[in-house]
Amino acid sequence: MKLLWMPEPVVQPGTPAFLSDPLKLRTQFEDVKLKSFDRLADKVLATDTGKEDLIVPLSDLTLDGMNTIKVKSQGSFIISELAFQQLCARLKIPADYMMRCPVELRNANLAYWVEQNDDRKVMLRTRSWESPEESTRGLLRAVLPHTYEPIDNLRMLEWTHEILKKYEGSLGIQEAKVGEESTHIRLLFDDRVEMDEEQSNAHYFGVHLSGSEVGERSFVLDAVDFRVNGHSGCLYKVEGGHLLSQRHIHIDFKMLRREFVEAFAVAKENEDTIVEALRTAQLATVRDPRSRIRQLVRHYRQTNEFAETVIVAYDSDPIPTKYGIVQALTRAARRMHIDDRVDTELLAGQIILEGA
Repeated sequence: MKLLWMPEPVVQPGTPAFLSDPLKLRTQFEDVKLKSFDRLADKVLATDTGKEDLIVPLSDLTLDGMNTIKVKSQGSFIISELAFQQLCARLKIPADYMMRCPVELRNANLAYWVEQNDDRKVMLRTRSWESPEESTRGLLRAVLPHTYEPIDNLRMLEWTHEILKKYEGSLGIQEAKVGEESTHIRLLFDDRVEMDEEQSNAHYFGVHLSGSEVGERSFVLDAVDFRVNGHSGCLYKVEGGHLLSQRHIHIDFKMLRREFVEAFAVAKENEDTIVEALRTAQLATVRDPRSRIRQLVRHYRQTNEFAETVIVAYDSDPIPTKYGIVQALTRAARRMHIDDRVDTELLAGQIILEGA
């Protein structure tokens, strides 16, 4: 059951001060067309107006009908599927069961469990709109602990602007996806590395940013390797971990901003290590690649269905080396939802660096 009805918000955002500082950016590297920062800014700003966070006790919440929740003294909101699942998690009741219940039973169940937890406070992340239903104020995007500290898309945009300005055209946006549940921005340095003598296997290196406004991901930076020929990439935990990983609690934003900038320097410092690992993987022959793929999938606790998807990707360009297997992983990842894709690209990078 999909508990989400969300028309596009009608917004007239103001322009943040940092955007008045123009960037001098290249539109492409040698063979990679870069995304426009202005288009990224437009997307972030277009979804930023109307957002509001409410701190309320659980006792202020009442389900009303199929998709609507009332918040005492605040009005009614359409509740997203994610927010409903998070609310059930706060109350420690199974969301799948609740979603299968008839409306009357579900509302009664929620009322009972809210009464048992009525002193607990939560943060409601909302967005208002001009709804065709006068009784509905907007969308309830997320139900989170009241201690949740956001790192929102606008902040990610500001810091992306800052780092692009710092590197003065030698860093560009290869990909940017701004979604309701997660945001991903992939930045590449302009150093082009050839992985074979025929110069048909070029790679660029950089940093991948991922975050979520609704509690689905921590704010994370990882080193990224982008392969031009396959238009795919691997993400790497270098020096034993992410370049940066910040949960949404106890945030020192001044320190986090400094660590954000430093992460790009660390990524550059580790580029040679990644290149060496990739070259080693090219020479590591695998006797039975399909069996090896199934073995790796079991080792990393993935599903049999996932293994078969990777094998199909491998068969489209069968190279019997560890590098060939990793390429199959990243090709399979291209067809996935962005969050699943990023997790798969991290797995690919782990295989490269750990020598699995």
